[in-house]
Amino acid sequence: MQVMDIEIPYEKQMDVISEVASPLVVVTELIKNAFDEFAKRITVSIDTKDNVIEIIDDGEGFTEESIKLLARPGESYKKRNNHILNQHNKVFAGSMGIGLFSVFSIADNFKIVSKNEEDEFVIYASRNEIKYERSQGVIDKGTRISLYNVNESDIKVLIEDIKQDKMKHISLNNYKREYNLFSLDVKINGISQDLNSPFIDDLYYKDIAKFTSKVEFKYSKDKMELTYKYTRKNNSIINPKPITIKFDKHINIEDILKEHYNIKKIQKSEDFIFLPYEADTVCDFEGVFYIREGAKGYQQIREFGPAIRLYVNGFGLYNYLEREKDWLNLSYLTANVKNSGVKPNNTIGYISFNHFIESEEELEISKERSHFYDKTPYRALYEMVYKIVTLLTFNIDVAARNTLSIYFNNEYLEKYNQSKDKKAEGEETLPLESGEKKFLGIGENLSGTKEKDSQGLKENEQEIREKDSIESIVSGQLPEGKDTMESKKGSQVSEESFEGGSKSNGSIPRGDSPGNFFEHITWHGKLKPSNNDHVGLIVALDELHKMSKKRVKSTKTFEKAYYSFPVSAGMLLRTAYEQALILQLKKTAEWSKINQQCRGMPTLKNIEHYVKDNITIVLPDQQMKRAFNSVKSISSRDFLNSNIHHPGLIRTTPSTLEGMTNGGMYSLISCIISNL
Repeated sequence: MQVMDIEIPYEKQMDVISEVASPLVVVTELIKNAFDEFAKRITVSIDTKDNVIEIIDDGEGFTEESIKLLARPGESYKKRNNHILNQHNKVFAGSMGIGLFSVFSIADNFKIVSKNEEDEFVIYASRNEIKYERSQGVIDKGTRISLYNVNESDIKVLIEDIKQDKMKHISLNNYKREYNLFSLDVKINGISQDLNSPFIDDLYYKDIAKFTSKVEFKYSKDKMELTYKYTRKNNSIINPKPITIKFDKHINIEDILKEHYNIKKIQKSEDFIFLPYEADTVCDFEGVFYIREGAKGYQQIREFGPAIRLYVNGFGLYNYLEREKDWLNLSYLTANVKNSGVKPNNTIGYISFNHFIESEEELEISKERSHFYDKTPYRALYEMVYKIVTLLTFNIDVAARNTLSIYFNNEYLEKYNQSKDKKAEGEETLPLESGEKKFLGIGENLSGTKEKDSQGLKENEQEIREKDSIESIVSGQLPEGKDTMESKKGSQVSEESFEGGSKSNGSIPRGDSPGNFFEHITWHGKLKPSNNDHVGLIVALDELHKMSKKRVKSTKTFEKAYYSFPVSAGMLLRTAYEQALILQLKKTAEWSKINQQCRGMPTLKNIEHYVKDNITIVLPDQQMKRAFNSVKSISSRDFLNSNIHHPGLIRTTPSTLEGMTNGGMYSLISCIISNL
């Protein structure tokens, strides 16, 4: 048996190991190694009983030369002599030969059995040395890597990441067909997990998810220019042609919006610090955003998992794989804007660096492949993606949804309306998106047609009610017409009072999208109407759901109930938030302590301060912590801590409620319910 010492200092080993962000990073690195070895089938097997993780592939297998190089990690042997493309004709996904070395962050030792065209080897590795010998007849061509004695907590984290869609989106295969190059099967205790996902362009072009807009962009480092294209279905007022932004002078998105999109009112813009001067430090990249509006298509987007994800050479950066990861601040942008579709739960997309050669680029990826280092090149990249692409998209979206003279140049609007008037008689007018307000003439309503008489309005109202009822039943949410707390006599609350909640299969707790407000919420099996501690939260959630689903007449149109009564909805949201935190405090045995501190019933402000000071105890789950901190950081949250005895001082808006819900409130409440 051949024995080789690991030729890397212990301090360097600990430096790499300490930066591995998650067990999923380790598994992903091993999957990338299999991909580079031309594997077509890859299986990840997790055994929770024996604490073993195995990665099996049908790739080219190890050679004796490549085994010897395992002892000298630092630069991938595959990329030597300007050899940068694997047999898939893609840039090697592996980078510095640290894929196997990262294993030591979750396991003390591992075993590899690998067979190439000629030889078969068994390899044993620990932190100090690597041993190998030839074998025969153990496996077919390919490689089996077995990690032993994996820490139980690491296995739990890995399984949680798998269930949160991160494994489903580790490669670009759901976004670009050219990356459908291997099949991935993940098994937990022998049971294959569902990693199937709809292909994003099928959702868009087949109109399954009801996406209304598509944004495409691409940056060329050689040309120092960014191309940007905004396409909006059934809306000719928006320029669908690509535009080019050159980084040879100062950039002003207000000028871009006026020149290319005839938009004069800007909702949001920010000054540039690193652009255009640092544009030459950013490498080539491309990306696409897909945006949905209204209630339709939510289920398909939820199944896919909304987020803007980052990919390097076909594989995702760990910190950007999380469902609804809002690193582009979409919640912040839409928090105070009533009519915007660019929200975390409405937006799916990716940014891809398809030809990233680390030795040639100034943009640096962290050792554990989870993020870019926050240096000047990354700041310049972020300004391109956020201050240009995202803010252009946000401003265009708001203007397109409103199409009012306050947004567009009058001359441009006149031409637009004249083009509509010239349509042949009887021809259908431009279809309107859900919730979209067009530039209206006298006697027109929000559907773009002449005003209906009173009977027509009644029919329209009935149609909306029927539609809401059907949608509630289909989605399994609290349907209209069911008995609620208000209609029950006496103080007793039964399971039947909340039948809709008991059958809800809408949103699975732990962070799924809340819809615009609280259109989707699940509590059955966790909250019990017979438990007095649960009743307050149940009632608040029931009413929030109804205010999000129910439409009421406002002047000549119909809108969601919480749009008409935002203060009432805000009070309910505050109640649900407070009741959820109290339940969590009781679960962690901290409720009596805060009562003693406050010498009586604590206020919501007292509760928030206590949770913040004792967050590790009260909110042990990382997602809870993130959601709570997100809620605490939202600027327009004054109504939460307003004096409830002076409701006239409470001020909030529908967009503020939506922003807060999307910004962490929904996720926090769902997590608390899920962990009861």
